[in-house]
Amino acid sequence: MFDTKEHQKTLVESENYLGKPDLALDSLEWCPTKTGQSVFDKEDEECFQAIIVGDIGSYRLNVGPAGNYISPKFGSLSKAKYQFHLTCSITSPFQEDYNCAFQILQNLQETPAVTGKHKDMLAKVIHTRDSPGPPKRVKMEKAPTTVKVQEEEMDEETLNWTVPSEHQDEHNSIKPDFCAVPLPVYRDNTFIEPVNVPEQLENSLVEVNFTINYMFIKKDDIAHDSFQAEVEQIKILKKWIVPSDRPGGPRAGPPPVRKRG
Repeated sequence: MFDTKEHQKTLVESENYLGKPDLALDSLEWCPTKTGQSVFDKEDEECFQAIIVGDIGSYRLNVGPAGNYISPKFGSLSKAKYQFHLTCSITSPFQEDYNCAFQILQNLQETPAVTGKHKDMLAKVIHTRDSPGPPKRVKMEKAPTTVKVQEEEMDEETLNWTVPSEHQDEHNSIKPDFCAVPLPVYRDNTFIEPVNVPEQLENSLVEVNFTINYMFIKKDDIAHDSFQAEVEQIKILKKWIVPSDRPGGPRAGPPPVRKRG
């Protein structure tokens, strides 16, 4: 059985874990990249891969083979991204760690920011009066789901890539020029097949490795700072066990507390 407390102790020893207050922020710096800036480690001059633990629910969970693609009206399938929101796990030892990580990410945003509008990565959402504090979300993405093909032959992953039937024509039109890139999701060190990722990630406690990227965006004299948490790897630590609907509906009384499996 997975031990959350033991895993937390292991993560705290990592130099990349955002859930500890003594994380050495002075060892990190923002450096220019092809698309903007990213957080780098000063010592090894490599892009810093942060680690955070939290819950994934159903809110804007776009992690299937088609990512967040809707239709040609809103852009090409080749521009689609995997997307999900990570929230604080209030029923695990990682609750305080998540709040610490969120604060560290806020602090990191302050350095390159030009405006007071910091978009696209961190969000505080509406909460009830009796809750201990405002729930927070970290928006995670993996971009893109497809990349330009350099070789003439189509790889097996792209050839057998399964998208919803309504998007098949769009997929057929782009796959000679692009290749599919699976979202790297693992459970018990086993790779999760793309078609199974949505079901596996929903209602899960996960550990996410990601890089932190920044762009200054200005359009029609309106400017904002855009931050992106780009996923490098997701490990499923635990799954929620969500009680099924009971006969009688709400009049039958309150549902049982959900547990982790």
